[in-house]
Amino acid sequence: DGTKQYMYATAWNGTSWQTPQFLAQWTSSSALNSGNYGGEFLADGSFVAVYSDGSNIPKSRTLSGTTWGPEVGLGAIGQSNNYITAMMIRARPNSNDMMVVFLTSNYQVNTSFYTNSAWSPYTLQTNNSSGNGSLLVDFDWSNVNSNQGVVLYTNSNNDRALRAKTF
Repeated sequence: DGTKQYMYATAWNGTSWQTPQFLAQWTSSSALNSGNYGGEFLADGSFVAVYSDGSNIPKSRTLSGTTWGPEVGLGAIGQSNNYITAMMIRARPNSNDMMVVFLTSNYQVNTSFYTNSAWSPYTLQTNNSSGNGSLLVDFDWSNVNSNQGVVLYTNSNNDRALRAKTF
């Protein structure tokens, strides 16, 4: 009917594609071009997918070999009518850690750190970022010191107010 959205994930095993794994389904006919999913491989070879199902609770699932683990909610971001409009995920080099940065429909930018198979509580970076449809968030780890990373975001409702925070 054109209003249901579906999200699947699959992996190449070196020979063929695995059977697609259903991740989420929600009803919406707007914000369909948002960057509401991503994933990264960790040093142990597992893959962590992070995604939004149109709610204010981002989810993650881990692929280890050929087996998908259970869905894990990262916790609610804001009120129930808030949703993810963009995200960026980066694994820390040579580790099983990663960082995710979320831009939400209420103009907030939040980060969460993944280590030991668990997500940290959110850290609010700003509550005055760019509007819906913007993909103006990014994160990357330092090539010199993998214990440092930088999150980029806007601190006003335009693209001329870029900010960077170092962790």
